[in-house]
Order: sequence, then structure tokens, then C-alpha cells
Amino acid sequence: KRANRSVVLGKRYLFTDAKESVIADANEKGERIVHPYLDLIRNSTDFSERDFWYHISTYLDLEGVYYLMAVRAVSPSGRVGHIQKFSMLNPYNVRAVTNPKGEIGGYIEQRNGLQREIPKEMIIPIRLFNPFDPSKPYSLADAARDAQFTMKQANDFAREAIDGNLNSPGILSSSIELPEDQFDNFVERVKYHGRGEPLFGNGSGALSWIDMQTDLDKAALDKINSISRDALLAVSGLSKTGVGVEESGTGREVSRTQKDDFTENAVMPQVENIIDALNLDYRKCYTDEYKKTEYNIALDNPLETDRDAERADVEIRREQFALMQEALNAGYSYEVASKYARGVLNITDLGAPEEKAPEEPEDSEDTPEEPEETPEETPDEPKEQSSTAYKGYPIPVLQYLAGYEVESSTEEGSVIHSTHELDINSPVRISEIKETENKLIAEIDGGTYIELGKVSANADKPAVLAKLNKRYRNQLVAIKNKLDEAEILQEAVERAEDNLFDEYLKDSPDASRHIQELSLAFTVYYTALFPTYAAERARQTAKELDRPVRRVELTDRVRQSIQNFSFREAESHINTILMDLENAKASGKPLEQAFEEIKARRAPAIAENAAARVLSFSRYEADLQVLAHEGLLDKAYKELHSLTGEPCEFCKALIAKGPIPFVDNFVDKGTTISVDGKSMDFDYEDISAGNVHPNCNCAYRLVIED
Repeated sequence: KRANRSVVLGKRYLFTDAKESVIADANEKGERIVHPYLDLIRNSTDFSERDFWYHISTYLDLEGVYYLMAVRAVSPSGRVGHIQKFSMLNPYNVRAVTNPKGEIGGYIEQRNGLQREIPKEMIIPIRLFNPFDPSKPYSLADAARDAQFTMKQANDFAREAIDGNLNSPGILSSSIELPEDQFDNFVERVKYHGRGEPLFGNGSGALSWIDMQTDLDKAALDKINSISRDALLAVSGLSKTGVGVEESGTGREVSRTQKDDFTENAVMPQVENIIDALNLDYRKCYTDEYKKTEYNIALDNPLETDRDAERADVEIRREQFALMQEALNAGYSYEVASKYARGVLNITDLGAPEEKAPEEPEDSEDTPEEPEETPEETPDEPKEQSSTAYKGYPIPVLQYLAGYEVESSTEEGSVIHSTHELDINSPVRISEIKETENKLIAEIDGGTYIELGKVSANADKPAVLAKLNKRYRNQLVAIKNKLDEAEILQEAVERAEDNLFDEYLKDSPDASRHIQELSLAFTVYYTALFPTYAAERARQTAKELDRPVRRVELTDRVRQSIQNFSFREAESHINTILMDLENAKASGKPLEQAFEEIKARRAPAIAENAAARVLSFSRYEADLQVLAHEGLLDKAYKELHSLTGEPCEFCKALIAKGPIPFVDNFVDKGTTISVDGKSMDFDYEDISAGNVHPNCNCAYRLVIED
């Protein structure tokens, strides 16, 4: 189910969940499912993705409630349109308007002396539960109020003690009682003597000084602060190590555990509070869409313990597969074996096998554990051209050949070759695994076999065969479907391309680097630049029409269409480069020289010509989507014009035709245009957006009837 997971918002563990059927359909089409709210957050021009999550979380900690404004149309009956964008509000400036029954009628925002009313349908409230009064929010700041107040009082006391000590008085006394006139004289001498000057006396009496300063060690109230700090950390879910306070006895592992606890007990619940509010709004306001897709924003646990759980899940699936294979070997059908492996059928419902399981020969004392190999003639490999091919289920041989140099071709699916027709409802049984011309062959019968892969020349072939025969001899392989000639041809082409790459890599050490260089440039150029341009063009066209267009949906459709087209373009031109390399090799030209010529001359020419074509196509696709969405296709026309003012003779002939319906082609594929005794064949594609021929500087102009 999680094979299709939309990674968004820079958060690796936030994804869109949906119905099983929706996910299966998306996987089959190779598409990503994305919750519409996540697209609004990701594509917002008013705030960044980090600001969205950070600001909401901060206000929830301080106030316990956040009001997220969803800008959408609201009908008098209360029905709402699709959200155009999210707006971040300050909850301190927003108050809910309620009736005497406590029902919310709307919201009022007051800011900078101004006030506006907001319909209740445009606010998504995110509220933390208050166990003491459900009608009021309860924030982290509320829970930590007592600890914060105590720490503030202790700190105020310490500050006042420091301020008081700066000018605190003291008591100066003598050991004898002086006459009044002498005492007055002594006081005057002490009060008015100069700073830093000694005070002299001519008697034998001793003087003593008692200061009246507060002992700052006692004023610090460290125990009170420590208790309040611990309470504050407990409320916030943090630890001393988490806030940078060094604590004796806290090692690296304990610190990591504290960090994981904070993530699981504080961060994740906060994020779940936010996404739960978004999911509730989607279910409540767009019930029909939710019933179709069951879109939900979900949060995966980012802790290492969950990764361990996923690894354990993989091991369980591997054991299920092994159990299913054992059931197939015992003679049960594929459907029964798979249900038993998944636990749908228990052992009492399993019943007897449909086929008799093959009997294993009994071991005897005279029979050695490993039979000695006897030389035998290597059978000729069956000829593929006279056989019929079937698609079979995977045969994962690599997991049993650790340490052997074997290239497997059946990890994700096998191809069964047979000289006679096979029943796709009946699995075939492997009789023996052999090695022929460095290829592993799983022989079914005299005319049926499965090619498992290639064996390296320096591999221990007897050991490879012994392991595979021990595991897969008498193994049943279920058949999915019969392969048609197109699929067989496609596989042959792919194998030929792989062989071609191998030849290039073998002949030129730098070939790999050059091919990767060119492939990366074309792929990035087409799949990133032009989808972005097309989406921007769609937004501009929608704005020019001045109509309420759902721009997010529109630009997504345009981007997907252009991306599919761009992938084909990139692949086409990479194949062109490979053909150039093949021709260079056939002519005897060094591949290093051919690469340099392609990089300097051929690749820029291909890129320049294709860039103009894809640019025009992306604009055409964007205009087509907008016009179709607005119902203007029957009023839309296009006319060809030259961007330089100097069109060629063929383009002049097309320009002279004037405006044509927007959905028509300027030239259909397979057409030939003749001008002044010269002709041009159009056998590559339909010309619908300009760029009539290579290096053409013509485009179309959109015309809409009033």
C-alpha cells in the first residue's frame, strides 16, 4: 500500500494515503497521489513550507488554538468551492462569534485598527483539547504556567538581592564607649574622610565592621529553580540534554533515547494535531471526493525502531513467499498456496493438494550426500525464434547465490520459452537447472525452458548448479500470461541496447562518462525546464481570460502532459546520439573522437532544434487545457506566423492559409507539401504548434472570436 507515497514538504515521513484501488491504479499508471491540501502548502507564494508548520506549532504551544484561513467560495446554502490558497492568521487577532447556544457563526479578525468578518466555512480551527473546560483551548504555556511563574519569582528575588547589595549599609562599632563629643568627632571622621585614605586612631580600642549585604548564594534559590525547571521540561516533553544542559550520567545512547522520546511524544503528536484538522476539513467539506479517493494526510514514524519494523516486515514477506513455493511444490494451486501463505486459509481449510507432490528419493547409507558429477553432453540451447513465450512469476535466484558472480534476469519476472502451447492456468515444473554457454537454463521439458541469467566465467559453476538444483528442482512456476510478438521484440531490443552499451564501454574507457553526461543534460533539460514553463504559461493564460479557473488543477495537468512528452523527447535524442556512435564505430572512427564531435556540434544542434519544438508544444498544451476548461475551444483559432519575418517557402504556404481551428493540425503526419518544384515530407509527427521543420522560427498566434 505504501509503495505509492508522495514525499512532500521536505519531510521524508509525511505522505498521502488513499483507497487501495486508487493506489493500485496510480501505481499502474506510474503516477504519484498527492492530497490537494499538500499541493496548496507546497505551491504557496505567501509563506514557505517551513513557516506553515513552524508558525502553527508555535501558536498552538502559546495559545492552544490556531485559525487557518482557507480562501474558497461559499454559497448561501453553505456549500464551498475548492480552496484557492491558505492564509496564515495570528490567533491573537481572531475571535469566534457564537450564539447563546455556543454555536459558531463566524470569525472576526482585528488588526491595525481594521476589522473584517470571515465566514466560518473559510476557517479551519486547530485546537488542543482542554480536559478541564472543553469549550476553551489548553496550551503548553497553560500547563507550564505555575513552573514559569515560580521561576520568574525566584529570578526577580535574585535580581532584587543583587540591586540591594550594590548600596547596602553596614555597622561600624568600637570596643570601648566614647564620650559623646569624641563619638561625634569619630563619626564625622569616618563619614567625611577621603576615599582610599587610611583612618588613624590613637587609642587602644578595637573597631569592628558588620555588613548588611544579602548572601547571594542563598538568594539564588537554585533548588526552587531546579524543581521548576524540571516541571517545565516535563510539560514540554524535553530533557536537560535536549536543551543543552549538561547532566552527569547522560551518555550518548541515553541522549539519543531522550531525543527519540521527544520526537515521538511531543513533535509527532503536534504534527498529527495539525494534519488531523486538515483531514477533518477535507472529509467534512468535500465528502463526495473523499468517498471516491479517501485521501488522508498521514505521518510515518521517523524513528529507527520503525525502520526495524519495516525490515522485519520484509523478512515476513520473504517467509510468506517461501511458504507459498512449498505449497506449490506440494501440488496446491497458485490461488490456494498464496491464500495459505497470507493467512487467509488456515491449515484445516487447506484440503488435499490438487496434484500429487513429487516423491524425493530416500537417502541410503550407500548413497553419498553429494552425487559425483558425471560428464554429459551440453544440450543445445532451444531456439527462441521457433518458440512461444509466456510471462511467469519471479524466480529470485540471487538470494541463494551469495558470493557467486551471477547476473540474474528473473528477480522481477521470468520468461518461459516453449515449442508448444502451454495452459496459462497450469503452472510448469522445473525438472533441472543446467548451464549452457555461460547461461543458466531452468529446463521444464524437452521443448520448454526458462533462462535464469548469466554465469561469470570465473564463477564456481558446479557449486552454483548444486545450490540452485537443491532449491528449485521440482519447483512450480505459475504462468501470468502469454507474451505477444511486440513484447518479445521489445525485450530483444532492450537486450540489444544493453549489448551496444557494453560494446561502447568495452571499447572506450571514457564512454560511460560521456554517455551519462549527455543523457543527464537532455533529461534534466526536457523533464524539468519545459514542464515548469508550460505550467507558468497555463497560469498566465488563465489570468488573461480573467475567469475563475482552478489554476492548481490546471497547471498540474499541463505539467504532467508536458513531462510525458519531454521524457519521450529526451529518450529520442539520446537514441539519436547512440546511433551516431554506432555509425562512427562502423566507419572505423575512434569513439573518443566521435564523442568530442557530438559534444561540440551534434548535441547543441539537437538541443536547439528540440528546444524550440518542446517550447511550442508546451505553450500549445497549456492553451489547450485552459480553453477546454473555459469552454472556448469552439471559438478558438490559431494562425502560423514567422518570428523573424523571413519564413521559408513551405512556411509561407502554411501562413497563407490563415486562421484554422485551434485543435486542427497545420500539417498532418504523412503529408507532403510541394512548393516551386520542391517537396517536404512530414513523417515524424503532426505539426500542431509551429516549428514546421528543423531550425524553423515559426510559431502560432492564438485568436479567440468575440
